[in-house]
Amino acid sequence: LPDVVVLDATDEDALRDIDIQSFDTALVAVGTDLARAILITLALKEMGVRYVISKALDDHAKQVLLRIGADEVVMPEFQFGRWVAERMVLGSIKAIQEVEPGVLLGAIDCPAEVAGRSLEELNLPKAITVLLVTGGDRTTPMPPPTLRLVAGDTIWLMGDANAFHAIRAFKQQTQ
Repeated sequence: LPDVVVLDATDEDALRDIDIQSFDTALVAVGTDLARAILITLALKEMGVRYVISKALDDHAKQVLLRIGADEVVMPEFQFGRWVAERMVLGSIKAIQEVEPGVLLGAIDCPAEVAGRSLEELNLPKAITVLLVTGGDRTTPMPPPTLRLVAGDTIWLMGDANAFHAIRAFKQQTQ
């Protein structure tokens, strides 16, 4: 990030002094003060910032910020809470990320009990795609169904959130 600036963005003179319109993106993260976030987002858009990402604490604030011109609104507390909940529900599946509503990306370590089996022999749910298998000095993107697993491999998966629950059940059966 070559040009990162932290300042009181409610001060429009300070924004002009740094030539804010020359910035491609601005991030508005003012904590819990929705009124300040609205004023800053409006000022940034009026001054010509091409892409403004604003932070919101709830869906109401998100909708307001989008209506007044924010290009994107993030809700980190909500996203973190959802991530923690998914981790608790899905257990040993790690690196969980929702890429679309109802679609998860995650990784699972290959347990010793399934080492030597092929991906095909795992009988993963049809709603899950194996994107990548890594382990040791091996990295296999879009692996063939015949790929044999080694204990400690990491299997990267993407698919339906409900299918991830079936993978958790499968992992528990192998332990």
